[in-house]
Parts: sequence; structure tokens; C-alpha cells
Amino acid sequence: MLWQEHGRPLPDVDAIAKSIDAVRSARDAGEATPPAMDLAAALVVLRAARLDMDRLEVALVEAVRDAGLDWETIAAGLDLSDGDAARRRYETLRPRAEAPIDYVALPTSAEWGRAGDADDQVS
Repeated sequence: MLWQEHGRPLPDVDAIAKSIDAVRSARDAGEATPPAMDLAAALVVLRAARLDMDRLEVALVEAVRDAGLDWETIAAGLDLSDGDAARRRYETLRPRAEAPIDYVALPTSAEWGRAGDADDQVS
């Protein structure tokens, strides 16, 4: 696993980038790619990072609305088409920001079937 290789946990974005690099490097060198479980862990990290960003966006939009910015100004800052698009985006993200954070268990090898074995082979 990447954290073992580096001797410490990596920030989310770094861990995702290292996973991408590891797959590309292995493929270019004709070597086996990282195990499926490591790659699945990177996907879980990506999902968690996306949730963190969604929560930050909701909190920021609420703060700038409290500061008096209108939806049109928020839309410009988020590169959205108009104020209605910004409001709809906020309304879409808000339930994610309020949802409880659950423990996310990685699939076991049995749940992945023999996917790990297939990933260990180079075509």
C-alpha cells in the first residue's frame, strides 16, 4: 500500500495521484499494476475527498450568502451559467453536507472475487 511505501499516510490528493502514477508506470514498464485492493482504496479516498469538497462548497456558499452576495455573483465565482444554476447546485449539494459520515469498509478479497489475481497479470 502507498502509505506503507512512504512510511506515513499521504494527503488524499497525493494518494490518488500516486495511484494513477503507479498504474501508468507499471503499464509503461510492462509490469504488474498495483493490487486491485490498493486501487479500490484510492477510489474510496477520491469519494471521501469529493464529499469534503462538497461540504466546503456548501459552507462557503452559506457564508458568502450571509455576507450579502447574490446568486448571480456566486454563479460567476463558480463558473456557472447564472444565479439559478448556482442555487440549484447548492440545493443539490446541501443534503450531502448534512449527511452523517459513515465508516466506509473496503471490499474484501472474496467480495472482489479474483479481480486481484487478474490485476496482477500483465497483458
